[in-house]
Amino acid sequence: MHLASFLRTFALAKKDNMKHRFTPALSIGITLLFSLFSFSTRAQAWKAISAGEHFTLAIKEDGTLWSCGLNDYHQLGRGDQPAGNLYQTGTSTEWESVSACYSYSAGIKKDSTLWIWGWGDVVGLENLGGDLTTPVQVGALHTWRKVVTAYGTTFALKADSTLWGWGFNFYGTIGDGTNLDRKVPVNIGNGSKWRDAQASVTLALAIKSNGTLWAWGRNDFGQLGDGTYLAKNAPVQIGASNDWKSVSAGNAFSLALKNDGTLWAWGFNTNYVLGDSTTLYRNTPAQISASTDWKSISAGEHYCLALKTDGSLWGWGYNAAYQVGIGTTATIATPTQIGNDYDWKEVNAHSTHSLGLKNDGSIWGWGDSTFNSMGCFFNYSVPIKLDCAFTAVDNILPEESVEIYPNPTSGLLYVAVEDASETAYQYEISNSLGILMAANRIINASETIDTSRFPQGLYLITIKTAKGQVTKQFVKI
Repeated sequence: MHLASFLRTFALAKKDNMKHRFTPALSIGITLLFSLFSFSTRAQAWKAISAGEHFTLAIKEDGTLWSCGLNDYHQLGRGDQPAGNLYQTGTSTEWESVSACYSYSAGIKKDSTLWIWGWGDVVGLENLGGDLTTPVQVGALHTWRKVVTAYGTTFALKADSTLWGWGFNFYGTIGDGTNLDRKVPVNIGNGSKWRDAQASVTLALAIKSNGTLWAWGRNDFGQLGDGTYLAKNAPVQIGASNDWKSVSAGNAFSLALKNDGTLWAWGFNTNYVLGDSTTLYRNTPAQISASTDWKSISAGEHYCLALKTDGSLWGWGYNAAYQVGIGTTATIATPTQIGNDYDWKEVNAHSTHSLGLKNDGSIWGWGDSTFNSMGCFFNYSVPIKLDCAFTAVDNILPEESVEIYPNPTSGLLYVAVEDASETAYQYEISNSLGILMAANRIINASETIDTSRFPQGLYLITIKTAKGQVTKQFVKI
């Protein structure tokens, strides 16, 4: 039975004073429809994460791309779907890596093609004609291996180790020797061979294949690290060392690791973002802590996260939104261990929320979840496994654990959870096509949901708690 046929049948039943009773035909219709449109969750490991401005991108081991959070510029790549919980972006199973930023995103597929989507003014490509509501391929090449998004300036590395950039060019951020915006990728460094590149607001950092460190862009806080405060529109070498391992760019500051496991930082230092226990700006790299066991780094807007070789997680800097993850909003002056776990695999900092990937493939989040940026309408002061969105809930609760009424409903839908001891719930309502219609947190044992704006039809409501989840169906008349 098609949805339209069902609704007509339901309307006729209502006309015959059958407002709240189902005929056998109606019951069969509902059963068939929900057997067609119901879905099950199945646990699966994640392999890549990227935190943007109030949104998140993640890739599963099966190569599918998922997104949640703010979508005002189509940065989720899911068309016009509003901000909401975690849903798959497109149907491709070929995604290899992604990069989320302010209002746009980019990714690379397994065939080494480069894709971009989001706010048309900042993705930086010609002949767009507005936002890119779904991923669009950049050119036709199959030679890309890494992409970095940075507030309107994008960089990408090819398989031959050449570096390319395009987009906004304030303060020479692209690094092509000019201050002209670019609508197509241009080569950076005259064919130089690069191993890694990172960028942030008007700042770019890169390491050449020979281990030397280079920087370009804005420099009013010494963030380039060349000993001056002058902007550069082409790469300049930072110091003489050739043992740099990785870099990460924050908002007017820089972070880097050397091959010997030492940690270095320079540039803007308000809120102790450099982690040296001072607020002094530095225009050359300075070693942070005496530790020699640092493994990876991620610079956020005004804070930093890092992993050590023992799998422990560390953070420091500005922390007003709990983005450092220590359980308070105190600013952290030096690297401080976050929790007591030693199984962290990857960490990603942005502005107000942070993401972590563990060895078991689970995703963890902490900080501000405004606009559902972590797939849950909750803010977390410490790292929390994101069961509510990223990890499938295998424990299905009994039907009687949640009551919804009236059903059918013409407006208000009441939800009552049996276990009043639960302190955190979340509900999601999807239509029969699987499109998210509403999502929010439940702060009491009961909740009233206004469905008056929903079109007539069949809906699924899923209630998620710390103990499991239950999905029920209701009809909007």
